[in-house]
Amino acid sequence: MARSVLTLSLPTQVNLEDTVCGDGSFCMSFDLPGVCGDDILVLPNENEVKFYGENKEVYEHDESCRIFMGAVNGAFFCAPGVPLSSHHIAWDAEFGVLKVRISPPGRARSS
Repeated sequence: MARSVLTLSLPTQVNLEDTVCGDGSFCMSFDLPGVCGDDILVLPNENEVKFYGENKEVYEHDESCRIFMGAVNGAFFCAPGVPLSSHHIAWDAEFGVLKVRISPPGRARSS
C-alpha cells in the first residue's frame, strides 16, 4: 500500500493580525481533507503544537491513505521565556478541518 505524506507548517513570515480571535487568542484552521476528527492527534509541548491526521478511507481506484502532519512554532505566540505549554491550547476537528486556539496565560478563555 502506497502512502502519501503532506507536511504543513506556518511560513516564517506570518501576519499575526490575521490569526487573532476577538478575545485575543490566536486561532488557526488547517484543511485535512477526508480525515475524521477521531483520526487526528494534536500534541502540544513547550515549543510547538504538532498535529497528525490520517485519511484511512480506501476507495476502489485509490489504495493509498493520506497522512497530514504539521506544527505551529510557539515563537509566533509566546513572549520570550514563556513556554507554549503555559498557554491554554484547545482544538476541534470536524469535516476535515482542524481548528486550533492558543490563549496566552491569564487571558480570558472562550469556546
